[in-house]
Amino acid sequence: MEIKEVKTRDEWNSLFRLTKKMNISQDWDYGLFRELSSDILVKRYKIIHKNNEVAIFQLFQKKIKYFKFLKLFYLNRGPLIIDQSVSYELVLNKISKFFSISRGQFFLINPFKSLNDNIKKILKKNFYFGFKSGIYETSYIDLLEDIEVLRSNLHSKWRNQLVKSEKNKIEISIYDNDQKLDFILSSYNEMINKKNFAGLSITELKTLFKIYIKEKKFVSLIVSDENKNIIGFTILLTFSKSSLYFIGWANDKGRRFNVSNLLLWNSIVYLKEKKFNEFDLGGYDSKNLPGIASFKKRMGGLQVKYTEKWLKLY
Repeated sequence: MEIKEVKTRDEWNSLFRLTKKMNISQDWDYGLFRELSSDILVKRYKIIHKNNEVAIFQLFQKKIKYFKFLKLFYLNRGPLIIDQSVSYELVLNKISKFFSISRGQFFLINPFKSLNDNIKKILKKNFYFGFKSGIYETSYIDLLEDIEVLRSNLHSKWRNQLVKSEKNKIEISIYDNDQKLDFILSSYNEMINKKNFAGLSITELKTLFKIYIKEKKFVSLIVSDENKNIIGFTILLTFSKSSLYFIGWANDKGRRFNVSNLLLWNSIVYLKEKKFNEFDLGGYDSKNLPGIASFKKRMGGLQVKYTEKWLKLY
């Protein structure tokens, strides 16, 4: 088993499309965003076993402040497996040996492997330490299911809110360009300031959206009332066969009209029509934000938990 660097977008994307399960942190364009918006250097690699490409991973590399000879290598939601017959532990072990603290290389990983797969046991066996180890939760909607099945999977209360929203005199517009982007950015900025939660800055969002709009991987769904006033929106980012709920917003009227239900359901309908396979609901925090978590869980997707922040000791 050997590791080789992938240097071109075309090669990376061709391998990315072969993975059964993917996420935005391993998307080429997300890596490009990280490079353009910070001092992070992005490196991409493939793992070859018996002359076959079996896995890929995108790394974020950063020098440690005040200790320029030290480097932090961060693998977020990886590696991505191409050949499912190859052991995840074997792939992880190979990546682990690629870095060495003795050479000033610190390797931190958020593994893209469900907690149900004994991932913590595998990490500890390979000398990883749970550094402020936490849990990341999300749900996945299987867009290969029939639309009737997806609708029936909705929790009854969630579906009733959707039905009520569908009866209101409101209109949904869908864009894959920068229309209404100024409104989206200003509303997002107001929301994070009001709720005082950490998120990307407006400058970072502009950079990210510019990249994804250029590559036709950006979708906005916008709800307007009978007076053409925007009362809610949802932003989707897409990557190969998959898609991600990125941000959403609704004003007081939008919340009274349950536009979040309407927007997310119409996101499912749109993505299914465009032949995407999976819709990632963008994570949630059951402990600190139980209301949002419950809302997303009631959409009937596959609920998955991941462990976070594991540091390779040696």
